[in-house]
Amino acid sequence: MTSSPLRVGLCVARLEFGGTQRLVMELMRGLDRAEFDPVLIHFKDPNHYAEEIRAAGWRVVKVPMSRALRAREVRGLAAVLAGERIGLLHTHADFANFAGRAAGLLAGTPRLVAHYHGHYTHSLDARFRRLEAMLAPHTDRILTCSQSVADFVTGALEVGDTPVQRVLNGMDLGAFEQARAERAAWRERLGIGPGVFHIVHTGRLVEHKGADRLVRALCGAGERLGSWRATFVGGGDREDAIRELVAGCEARGELPAGAVVFTGWSNEVAGWLASADVSVMCSHHEGLGLSAVESLAAGTPVVASDIPGIREVVVDGDCGLLVDTADTEALLGALGRVRDDESLRSRLVTGGIARTALFSRARYLEEIGRVYCEVRERPRAKAPAPRGPWQRWRFLARLRNA
Repeated sequence: MTSSPLRVGLCVARLEFGGTQRLVMELMRGLDRAEFDPVLIHFKDPNHYAEEIRAAGWRVVKVPMSRALRAREVRGLAAVLAGERIGLLHTHADFANFAGRAAGLLAGTPRLVAHYHGHYTHSLDARFRRLEAMLAPHTDRILTCSQSVADFVTGALEVGDTPVQRVLNGMDLGAFEQARAERAAWRERLGIGPGVFHIVHTGRLVEHKGADRLVRALCGAGERLGSWRATFVGGGDREDAIRELVAGCEARGELPAGAVVFTGWSNEVAGWLASADVSVMCSHHEGLGLSAVESLAAGTPVVASDIPGIREVVVDGDCGLLVDTADTEALLGALGRVRDDESLRSRLVTGGIARTALFSRARYLEEIGRVYCEVRERPRAKAPAPRGPWQRWRFLARLRNA
């Protein structure tokens, strides 16, 4: 252990509600302050955690940055890293992974750790690959949120001999466990009547979450699910489009009026999940799927897309059901099984609660802290950072033209 805490920069593009941001905030809350002194760095608004940040008195720096990786912006971030005396920079997700490490090299930051939280197949292009190939030789460790993401990084990207390590996501699940014990009270508080089959979708309403798949399936449900209600908890750039889809289905008589409800961003996700009979994830791709972990902790079975990432949380038939959610019949069939088979539902709840032990906050913080200590004490042999005006200019030119 060093005589003073290691100054750690936690770099993320946005501080909106999302899985990556949740994990960054867990690090801010939980890192051992005797060993680590974290600074939170972000590029853009919104900042959904502003109130908590103010109350905690954390050091937070906003540095404007665009995906164009303009030289002046990267230099500005480098100046912040140097001014904050960052000893280890831990970047999160593709945009921050590229901008943060580039600035860290210009700033002379001693240790660089990049963290991939998804497969990024939707945005994987030649530039993505070139940027990673350019920055990997300077990186001490690449972390991934799941084994499937580790396989993606080693298979789709050029990382050379840079160590790639899975650190399974973990979070504080106390609020979800508490809500589970108060399920009846939450149903009453949220207006879920007796006998209503409550379907909940949590998470951002963005393209890859596939919320429209659930709406389209429900449009064809007819009487198959009996008395039901579907609640979408969360906001995002697809919210208006999903609302319009629902309105169109209602106008055609394909959905009962008022059966689909939108809450927008909510601080009561745990309560909504505990009030549900089933949680649905229709994602096209997921690094892991924190919403599934939260659902299981709340005692709610999960019906989810049968895709990498989610498979590392949901064991089919043990704590949830995995289906092709693009197939409306398959999705409706899975919902019907959870609704009608009491023994199945009970087994899924029990299995889900047991499964959440893999995703504990304590284990996550311990593993990340161990990575920081290993990188600090045993750095890998890295390619030399750009030094001198000419080398720095060439580096920024390569970055811009990658």
